Amino acid sequence: VDVLNIMAEQNDRLKVTLIKKYNHSSHSNKLALTVGMKAAANELMLFTTSDSVPVSDQWLNLMSKGFTDSSIVLGYSSVERAKGLGNLYMRCSRLGVAMRWLVAAISGRTYRGSCHSIGYTKNVYFESGGFTHLRLKHGVDDLFIQKVATDKNVLVVIHPQATIRQAAMPMKQWRKQRALNSFSFRYYPKGVKFSQA
Repeated sequence: VDVLNIMAEQNDRLKVTLIKKYNHSSHSNKLALTVGMKAAANELMLFTTSDSVPVSDQWLNLMSKGFTDSSIVLGYSSVERAKGLGNLYMRCSRLGVAMRWLVAAISGRTYRGSCHSIGYTKNVYFESGGFTHLRLKHGVDDLFIQKVATDKNVLVVIHPQATIRQAAMPMKQWRKQRALNSFSFRYYPKGVKFSQA
């Protein structure tokens, strides 16, 4: 926190917020996002994760252009290339899953987004009541997007330079992550569950 405070003194656009830790409970990262959005001076919010990096310096520019015509912007996130069949399987699986939900979003039937490359306005977030299902560790973004997306307020940004690349991981970790992500599937609307079966 001390380093952030020093940086904030040098850059008036950086605001530091603090969430107190309580011994009896832990906070989800969604609480941190909510506090950050409340403190943010601007309306447009773009998010990625700490294990992901943009493939170019144009990610922010290209994704933010999506807000011209919408209040929700969705982007694609790949998995970093590494040696081995496991990595190839992960990359192909990520592409296949992403093709389904991105095509659905382009067709006006948005049911999820990737926490690695997603954006929405503060207005959309706070008018909807924000994240629900905060006890879930994974899949909260999907449930939020299902709550706020319409066929008119979502834009998908598909551009090679607007891609996010998630760090490669061992197969065991990837399987665990997939299992955790699928936990939220039981909260999906019946129509979405049926289309994904």
